[in-house]
Amino acid sequence: MLILHDGEYKESDVDVEAAVPIGKKISGSDRVKVYELPAIEQAASVVYKGAYDHINEAYNALMTWIESNGYQIAGPDREIYFNDPSKTKNPADNITEIQFPVKKG
Repeated sequence: MLILHDGEYKESDVDVEAAVPIGKKISGSDRVKVYELPAIEQAASVVYKGAYDHINEAYNALMTWIESNGYQIAGPDREIYFNDPSKTKNPADNITEIQFPVKKG
């Protein structure tokens, strides 16, 4: 899972956080923060299947839906990966859910 903290798409210097679920309490370090990810009360989401070089189309569709339905983005977006891209032989088989926390108007 990734949490993207930038307000818009960036080619470089991206503020991104990798998140990995763990089943037990562990200590963090200077490089690794351990915390419970806050819940999203209300989200707009889309599941995208395909190569990552076209994922921007899913983002554009989701952003259009958010705006067209009177919502505003209320926090950083998240990408949840349903399969491991490093183990997927065909990039067209990658499955990713994109989530934006939203609030009305």
